[in-house]
Amino acid sequence: IREQEAWSRDQIQPIAALYYHVSLTTQGSIEMKDLMAKYGTDVIGTCAFGLQFNSLNNPDSEFRAMGQMTDDLLAAQCFVFFLAGFETSSSTISSCLYELALNPEIQERLREEVDTVLHKYKGTITYEAIQEMDYLGRAID
Repeated sequence: IREQEAWSRDQIQPIAALYYHVSLTTQGSIEMKDLMAKYGTDVIGTCAFGLQFNSLNNPDSEFRAMGQMTDDLLAAQCFVFFLAGFETSSSTISSCLYELALNPEIQERLREEVDTVLHKYKGTITYEAIQEMDYLGRAID
């Protein structure tokens, strides 16, 4: 715990000093998002790599430039997130349907619950309707 406290103090002191310096030397507002991004770069550099990048005092830090998100990189990340989410969802649904096919009595009970709840909501699938489908939740989980 003491080592963690010392490490935290070492990480906080530079940003506190920079914030104080910037607040004294600038008129108007401080771009806190940029300041926090630089701070984050320094913390990650220290924690992950054991290196001092000094992004707070060096706005042209090479490591900081590597962390910038380009439009192409953003699009690629979105695509990866989509595929990861798609695969997880499709696998879950496929597994659930397979199990329902093997267990017709569970399938029938689930169908009755869905029909009952949808009748109550006049055939409209809403968040509230799905929340009332307890057996559906258990079947998917």
